[in-house]
Amino acid sequence: MRSLILLLAILLLTLSPAIVSAQGSLPPCRFYGTVHLDGVPVPDGTVVTAIVQGDTHTTKTPAVYGDSTYAIVLIPPEGTIYTDGASVTFIIGNYYAFETGTWETGLNIPLNLTASTTFSPTVTPSPTPSPTPMPTIIPPPTPTPAITPTPVPTPTPAPPKAQLSTGRVIGLVIFGIVNLLLIGVLVYLLWRFFLRGKKQQ
Repeated sequence: MRSLILLLAILLLTLSPAIVSAQGSLPPCRFYGTVHLDGVPVPDGTVVTAIVQGDTHTTKTPAVYGDSTYAIVLIPPEGTIYTDGASVTFIIGNYYAFETGTWETGLNIPLNLTASTTFSPTVTPSPTPSPTPMPTIIPPPTPTPAITPTPVPTPTPAPPKAQLSTGRVIGLVIFGIVNLLLIGVLVYLLWRFFLRGKKQQ
């Protein structure tokens, strides 16, 4: 009896970290939409950068939605958690976009980006060389009435189908295995101490 209880406790302690780790994996946040600079579409290969909580994520145009479109998935680095509501800054080439996004775990967020070579702050590389250079933000000049580009009507892209998180699937599988083991142990204990004992009497 004691050996069975000890074996069950060791099994639960071994599998609990894996269950917590799998269930703790959060799906990323994704942004997509059109890209315009000075009111016109950008050429293919234009770099679109997203900055959230100091981390930089990049992609290039065009996306699957057509010319002058982007799609970027923001996955937190290992050991980092992005909080819902965190601001996301976008850069089109070397110009900061007028629009900003908001991180929301697991969502596909449509956001059309626009920038101006005249009124948008520019990005300059950091003077200190590093393997992964971070862009330096140049504060914008004194507020000046900005010219808002005329929006170009574009078809609204259909958001992709939501995908199941691999971490959640693994967590559910492990959780099911643990439940089956617990049920098996309970059935054995009932048979061992109740049903078998009655037969011997």
